[in-house]
Amino acid sequence: MDGLDLPPSLIDVLDGLHRETTGLAIASSLRRLLQQAQSPLSLVRRDAYGSLATSLDAYLSDPARAAAVLPALGRVWPELLQSIAMGLRQAPSTRSTTASPRGQPSGSSPLQAAGVAGGGTSYRAVTTAELSSMVLVLELACLLALQARQSSLEAGLLPLLLAQLPAAPPDLACACLDACLAIQLRSPAAFVSFSGQQGVQQVCRLMRDGATPEPVRAHAVQFLNLLLTQLVPDLLPPDALPPPSPSPATPGASAPTPRARLRPAPTEGQPEQQAAVIAGLAGAKEAVAEILGREARAMLLRRVSLADGTAEQKLGQLSNALTLFIESDA
Repeated sequence: MDGLDLPPSLIDVLDGLHRETTGLAIASSLRRLLQQAQSPLSLVRRDAYGSLATSLDAYLSDPARAAAVLPALGRVWPELLQSIAMGLRQAPSTRSTTASPRGQPSGSSPLQAAGVAGGGTSYRAVTTAELSSMVLVLELACLLALQARQSSLEAGLLPLLLAQLPAAPPDLACACLDACLAIQLRSPAAFVSFSGQQGVQQVCRLMRDGATPEPVRAHAVQFLNLLLTQLVPDLLPPDALPPPSPSPATPGASAPTPRARLRPAPTEGQPEQQAAVIAGLAGAKEAVAEILGREARAMLLRRVSLADGTAEQKLGQLSNALTLFIESDA
């Protein structure tokens, strides 16, 4: 089109029409896969969610179609979110296999026994393979779009993802951690909600549990490091950040009360949400120290520059070091 020497205004119009046409085609393709994801067969649903994730990756890697992905995703997102939320609510978890209320079948959650709220859908078995594919689609959507993050938060997906962690196989547990991180991307409300669910405490206990597979423990280290040193600080202006956590006190040295030091009082005129984020960050750091120890917290809160070409290697080294520390301290 550049070789036609068209006026810039006409090029903009033609580009817009091309994006619209491409977006409609992408949305139609995604909707077909979404219809397959409603199959009564778990294997078909798993393959459909896997194809959804693969398709989104393919569209994003194609310069001719990448700009049309976000509008296309917006067209199908309400139905896609409803399907993912239904699957997560009806999937088995540690919270759904504990003692059941009287009159409720053992091994089922209240949501499973009553159907998804508002949907009237009967219970269906959801396999871990299907869940892994489903959560991957959720992560991709939340990384792409603010709308996806906001609606996922409103649909209550954070506690559903957390509920999967303790008993999930490694692939699913790691996918749930990634999805939790994606929902909280540039979202103060999501981090405040995650804090209210004691999300950091749950991840710390997962790391401390000797039965947790090593890949999950290593992934949890990276999750907490990115959450507490990258994602949450970016939600706040630099002058609103609390002071760095002190190094472990030497024997015989006095130190101020941890709660007073780690929970700064909001200043006059500070937005309520900003104050909630600061309190949540302080509480998260305190929880890490209480569950994993102060030395582990000092290691965990080392910020790695993501612009560094060796960032992934450094995060891996941090995971290995902290995993060994936790295992030796058990």
